[in-house]
Amino acid sequence: MLNYIRKYTGNWGLKVLYFIIALTFLGGFGGIFGIMKSCGTGLSEGTVAVVNRDAISIDDFSRAYRNTVKAYSREFKGEMTQEMLNKLDIPDQVLNNLISNEVATQQAHSIGFKVTTQELMDQISHTPAFLNKEHQFDPRIYYAVLRENNITPDNFQNDVSNDILMLKLKNLFYDNVFLSDGEVRILNALDTTKQQKNPGQTEEQLRYSLAQSAYGTWIKSIESTMNIQTNKAVLARFTQTTTD
Repeated sequence: MLNYIRKYTGNWGLKVLYFIIALTFLGGFGGIFGIMKSCGTGLSEGTVAVVNRDAISIDDFSRAYRNTVKAYSREFKGEMTQEMLNKLDIPDQVLNNLISNEVATQQAHSIGFKVTTQELMDQISHTPAFLNKEHQFDPRIYYAVLRENNITPDNFQNDVSNDILMLKLKNLFYDNVFLSDGEVRILNALDTTKQQKNPGQTEEQLRYSLAQSAYGTWIKSIESTMNIQTNKAVLARFTQTTTD
């Protein structure tokens, strides 16, 4: 979500403004760490899936679905058709991503990771879309951008908090990916020019790729051990969504 706002709304001294936004953040902050949207073993009309008793609401799914459709529409320069949407199977894409994110969030909490108010404020207040001409965070711009994208402050803060949690989780993998001297020599030989211009760049890219792969495999393995239920009746509605 944060990447979506950054990419499509804008490009990248805020201490005076911290107090202004802190009132909003702290007001709804109690729900941020409980990303447990609702509890229960059944699947209600307003629930699209349940992961270990934690519900993924239809509102969250709808929001993620709309953003994904918009992203594809931009990629195809507004020429997205219903047939293309059907082939992409966006409902399943979105649901799988939401489930993986929920699993990751639960694992981050179980490890003991938390997102502090300061971390959340720092992340949001440095988002390019929310900066004024003086490159300072502007609450008026912040709320205007959220309204334009049909996102409530609470939902956005939850999304940003989840992004931070997942980044902390991914860093565990990145910090533990090491390349042998032989692997580094092979990389250097394959891309000598790039290494001369940007020493270590290829190695860093490979470490990142390996960490991402390990992280994805780990999340999927965790998913296989969890009680995950999906509401196919609710999901089916979105296969009829048009590109309008």
